[in-house]
Formats: sequence, C-alpha cells, structure tokens
Amino acid sequence: MSTRILTIAALLLTITCTPHDTKKLIDKDAMLSIERFFEKIRTGLGEEAIDELLSSNPNIDLKDSSTQVLKTTFLEFNNHSGPFYGKTLLKKRYVESDIAIYSYLAKYETRYLRYNFIYYNNGKVVRLYKFHLDDIINLELEESIKMYTE
Repeated sequence: MSTRILTIAALLLTITCTPHDTKKLIDKDAMLSIERFFEKIRTGLGEEAIDELLSSNPNIDLKDSSTQVLKTTFLEFNNHSGPFYGKTLLKKRYVESDIAIYSYLAKYETRYLRYNFIYYNNGKVVRLYKFHLDDIINLELEESIKMYTE
C-alpha cells in the first residue's frame, strides 16, 4: 500500500514538474522586474527605473561606456516623450527554461517606444541579460498603415 502511494506521488511530481513550470519561474521573476521598471517610469522616476533594472545584474558594469550610452538614450527618450500612458506586451518568447524575451510597446504622450527585455535563468537565479529600446516602432506602424491606405 505505501509503495503504491509513493509511486503515485512520484508520478504526480514528475507530471507537475514539466518545463512549463520552469518557464513559470523565469516568467514570475522577469515579470516582477519589468513591472517594477514600468511602475517607476509611471511615477516619474525614469533614472531610478533604468538604474535598478541594469544594476539587478552584477555582471552589467554601470560605468561601461555602452551601458552609459544606453542609459542616456533611455533618459532622453523618457524625458522628452511626455507623460507615460502605459504599456502593452507585444510578444513573449522562451528558449526552453533558460531565456525569456519580452517586447513591450510603451505609450507616451508624443510617441511610442519599444522596450525589449531579455532574461536568463542560470539555474540559481533569473537575471536581466539585455535591455534594448528603440523608436523604430513608429516607422513600422507607419509602414503597416500604408498597406491599408494605398
């Protein structure tokens, strides 16, 4: 009887511990970080938002020139686009349970920006791997509108 219970318990544990569950882990940690980032932007704390996001990974050197360019670009976009009106998740992708990629449309008064977040799971913790932003989405929107107006 007790071996049957152990066998059933082991079977249930195997069924419930699927790769989908590990995706949930990376998703939970990444989404928490992303939500904090957008909440800081919403409350006017753009510099704190980018600093907290980038410093969440000790392997990202905040004094590195490419990190400084990214930060400056973010602050210029954020500070010159008017109030932040919200965000929309455009795409979410996974590479197994190791990498999660999130692409967001950030809505400001004067423009849209696309923020891409890439997180990785090193087996111990989920960390930001890369952050990218662009306003090319405005050109993409214009191009897609042309299809319907021509």
